[in-house]
Amino acid sequence: MDTIFYREIYKVVKKHILKYIISAVLFISCLSGYSLDNPDVANYVKIFKTRSGQYLKGFNTAKNNYEYATINAKYKAFLEGELNKAYRALMKQLKKNEQIKLSISQKEWLKYRTTESEFINSNWNRNSFGSSAVISKIDYNNSITSDRIIVLLQYLQNYISHDY
Repeated sequence: MDTIFYREIYKVVKKHILKYIISAVLFISCLSGYSLDNPDVANYVKIFKTRSGQYLKGFNTAKNNYEYATINAKYKAFLEGELNKAYRALMKQLKKNEQIKLSISQKEWLKYRTTESEFINSNWNRNSFGSSAVISKIDYNNSITSDRIIVLLQYLQNYISHDY
């Protein structure tokens, strides 16, 4: 009787084992998008988000679109400075070949940002979205730059010696 029982279990396991293996492989491959940060290096993403916080609070307290746009001008300048700072710090860590690739990537990203901004600015208009269109345009445009800064800082986080 035990032999029959084990044969039946073997049949079930054999039938479903491929599904389990595929599931495990897919699960592990999903994890590969995440990297371990170097614990000997400060958390630059957290530092960036903390510094961004003062601007984001300003957006929340703006009383009208003019104030929102004024805060945005300062925030946009901040983001551009942070983008350049993160890019330069990462470039210092890379070998020549990787510097070339990052430079190409950054140029392509700048083209993407310009094109995406053109879409955002043409789509979110007063006729379609009312007075909130201004706020939406600002938020969407800023998030593109902020997201790129975070990606560059995540790359930078993997190096031991850098000055950011």
